[in-house]
Amino acid sequence: MSSNLIARHLQIAFVVPKHGHFVVSGSPSEPFLIEAAAHMMATPGFSTIRCLLNFANEGFLNAGESGEIVGRSLTIDAYDVALRNYTHPASTPIYHSWVPVLEFLKALFADELYEEIIKIKPLCQLNGRTLGEAFGSAVIRLTHYVRLSQLSLITAANVRKAFLRGMGLVGAESQKLIDILIPILFVDPKQRPSNWVVDSRSFSHFMANWKNKAVDATAPHSDPYDDYKKLNTGLPTILMWNQFGSKKSHHRLPQAG
Repeated sequence: MSSNLIARHLQIAFVVPKHGHFVVSGSPSEPFLIEAAAHMMATPGFSTIRCLLNFANEGFLNAGESGEIVGRSLTIDAYDVALRNYTHPASTPIYHSWVPVLEFLKALFADELYEEIIKIKPLCQLNGRTLGEAFGSAVIRLTHYVRLSQLSLITAANVRKAFLRGMGLVGAESQKLIDILIPILFVDPKQRPSNWVVDSRSFSHFMANWKNKAVDATAPHSDPYDDYKKLNTGLPTILMWNQFGSKKSHHRLPQAG
């Protein structure tokens, strides 16, 4: 399989021993390969969830991470839907692009819930701006996820690099509070995208945690930035807590922060 992937330019051979019995290869997150995959996933009839289910049944995925895997799949699908809706219908979508944060949230949630979400105010600033007002000039890019090996790699500089490559960051195995982090860039809506300032100080974060348990988990009440001290905290941030299989109505779920 490795030889076939290398021959089709889908993997790169890092080490080829003289005996030739095996090769050490890998798949770098190159934008052109991800763009091609996004167009294939947009083919009518393709189901991301069905594809992941097949991988899980064949032992390619760790079933213990099913909640996190489904969460990453939902966010990527929502981003693709938002981009297709935001792009002019007559043009071919370029998935390695950007969409407004509000368009992404609109694609991720049902219409009724989205209308409630954009009216939310920070728990500690009840007279502050609503989520819709706070993120009206914010954009994201998301084509794929990359897992980090350690907590210390989640820094403002790496968040900027992730945005430039369209990457969402997956927390290290030992992290409990945050499963994913998607960079959010605040821009000047009056300027053309080519003039946007992609500076580390202009970034915020969409953080999410996924739980897949029969019993409802307790929503977090601690500040995630206590663990991520190298991130920019001067701009509004979204923290989303997900509980698959919950029997509660969203009207009865408390706002965590």
